[in-house]
Amino acid sequence: MSCQADLIENDCINPIVQGDISVRLIHNLKIDMPVDHFPGAKVTYQINRSNKSLLVSTSTDKFYTIDLTNGSLGPISTLGLSKIKGFGIADYVNNDTIVITTEYPPAAFLMNSNGEVYQHYDLKNAPTSDWMGSYSKGLYNLETYYEQGRPTLKNNKLYILLASEFYYYKEKNMVEFFGVFDIVNKKWLQVFSNVPDYYLQKKIETPDTHLYPYMTINGNKLLVSYPLSHRIQIFKLTDNGTELELEVCAKSKFFNEFPQAYRLHSEDSQKGIDFYISSPSYAAFNYHSDAQVYSRVVRHGLAINDPTQQPDLCKTNYSIQFFNQEMEFINEVFLEQPKNLWIYPIPTKSGFIVRKRCSDYSDDSIEFDFFNIEKP
Repeated sequence: MSCQADLIENDCINPIVQGDISVRLIHNLKIDMPVDHFPGAKVTYQINRSNKSLLVSTSTDKFYTIDLTNGSLGPISTLGLSKIKGFGIADYVNNDTIVITTEYPPAAFLMNSNGEVYQHYDLKNAPTSDWMGSYSKGLYNLETYYEQGRPTLKNNKLYILLASEFYYYKEKNMVEFFGVFDIVNKKWLQVFSNVPDYYLQKKIETPDTHLYPYMTINGNKLLVSYPLSHRIQIFKLTDNGTELELEVCAKSKFFNEFPQAYRLHSEDSQKGIDFYISSPSYAAFNYHSDAQVYSRVVRHGLAINDPTQQPDLCKTNYSIQFFNQEMEFINEVFLEQPKNLWIYPIPTKSGFIVRKRCSDYSDDSIEFDFFNIEKP
């Protein structure tokens, strides 16, 4: 590849293996769920802080819980906010209080386990003037569909993805993808995190899944990983937001370079989407407190043998990069369960809960595999 962005990314080398680590399947849970619970709705998940139950939300304003010890479904809760577009689970404040975010208008709500909303935060007017300029304020919203949109609440500050119309802006290098909102004083503090150079190439456009970055927080560090970049941005949390400290480079051993940039023309948009779906990229990025490691999922390339057919995502292979608390590379583990939805793992303190979809898939049940991270 000849462009400067690719040269910068490909300067990254494969990190040296520092230790052994593995991912072990420990058990499986199959949950019978009537189809009429949420017909046609997008389902997202969140584990509470005790790792005991799974809160499930949908693109409607309804929620329910699953007991992970026996698979039983809790009662359906309704927010009573059905006129608002798009809902997503942000984070548990504690075992009884949950933050709910909405796509547009951008807002956050505090809800208890009974489904009762008792606080509302208006998240419009983030401090984006430096890069938004004269554009409409409606050009950013809160992402509630993709995993990247899951915000984190820490020390009364909400760290959240601003899903901007990135490719509309002339000064793309100025666009910042995250914001910090103070829920005590009800005000925005900062926006931060610029895209790596790959995204600044002229006349290209990626699907949102390959644009929006992943975020995780551990202690006073906030880390950001973009799907089409080997590099990880490390920020220090401050009273007023964040400060960029450094970037680390951790290239997967399973691919050497990112795909040649592709422009998504309206007349062949599906071709472009299929191209990126079949290309390697980085995915979910999490910290596991009991295992004391960071994990970054790597999605491997998938060959398209028949250009008239959509890629079969069930054949995608995955690996996971692991790092210690100082973000020193440990190892990269190839996953032997490619038919699980590893692109959207549910992080736990000690591992992952991963929904099975491509194998034994049923419309009237959900099946999860439970994995532990193990170190010698």
